Order: sequence, then structure tokens, then C-alpha cells
Amino acid sequence: TIVATMNRIALVMIVRNEARCLERCLASARPWVDEMHVLDTGSTDATPAIAERCGARVVHAPWPDDFAQARNQALALTAAPWRLVLDADEWIAAGGDTLAALRADAPGFVGLVRVDNLIDSGGGELESASWLPRLLPAGIHYEGRIHEQPVAALPRRRVPLVIGHDGTMALSTVMHRNLPYDPVRDFVPVTPLGFNEFVLVASRVSFLSLVVSRR
Repeated sequence: TIVATMNRIALVMIVRNEARCLERCLASARPWVDEMHVLDTGSTDATPAIAERCGARVVHAPWPDDFAQARNQALALTAAPWRLVLDADEWIAAGGDTLAALRADAPGFVGLVRVDNLIDSGGGELESASWLPRLLPAGIHYEGRIHEQPVAALPRRRVPLVIGHDGTMALSTVMHRNLPYDPVRDFVPVTPLGFNEFVLVASRVSFLSLVVSRR
């Protein structure tokens, strides 16, 4: 049982047709967070029922054709000082007690967590690790229609939380992110990201047949 403290932590998610893996994600986070909020953007499978059964608050909204807008809608569902952002094909693999300790910290930084990715390369599974901004203080918003990133002037700090991720090449992920790409409208500057963050962003948008050139 979580002891109530000043700085509550909320799990915040956007989902659609994630019945395959959503329960694993929510079960891994439930012992470590105070609230779980799921924004469903049009599931036609059992995703909403699974989320409710696992104790999450489910809110339905039409898909806005913009990942940053959807993330921001989900963040708006909670007033918690800290927000943990996960995708349905991710789960807390280690370091959950880090979240319990975080309640004693004022939300004055962006928390970078280690995401261990299993990638289907076509010839077998590859593993890669990246440090990504997933622990967000209240007030931070996302920008970027396809490969969205949180925008904040706050310092970034690595926290010993490990997230597993097995859906990098899953068909559902490809279809969900298969949006028409405009290089002017949808460009997200690489500069604010660390190298590991850039590598993961580049790998995820490779499904869209985009060529990332750094000349």
C-alpha cells in the first residue's frame, strides 16, 4: 500500500487496441503510482475493459491525428505533481521503488528513465537501451505531431527506473504512427535531445520510410 505523501505520481497513457499488452503495463505500474489514467483514442478491442479492470480511469476521445495533442490531453487528466508516461507495450522492469522515493522530491526536473527495447530486425531480435524523458513534472507539454517530445527548460536527471519495451516493430505501433509526414510542420529539433533519445526517435519513425540525415 502506498503511503500518501505530498508529491503524488500518476501514470498517464494513450492507447488504442492494446489488449495484447495493456494488462502487463498496468500491473507493473500499479504498486508504484497513486493514480492511473488511460486516454483511449478509439479502441475496437477489449482495451478499455482491461484498463478499467486493472484500476485505471479510462477517458475516451477521438484520435486527433497528432501524437503531441493526444499526450497533452492525457496529461490534462491529472493534477498530480509527477507524471509517469508509458506506452501500452512497455512495463516497469526494475526500479519501481525509485518512484516511491520520488515523492519526497519537488518536481523540479525531468526524469530520464532507461528503456530497454526489443527490436525485431527481420533476422532476429535486437536489444538496445535508451534514456528517455518519461517522468514529467506538472505543467510540461509535448510538441511534435508524429515523434512527440516533452518541452521543458528544466534540468534532466537520470533516475534508476528501467522500462521494458517489446513493441518497437509491432504492427499496431506502425499503423498507429502511420500519419502523413510534412518535413516543415512535423519537424522536431534534435538539439534538445540526448544522443540516445535521438537514436530511439529515429528508429521509431523509420517505419514511416523517413530518411534522417545528419550532415
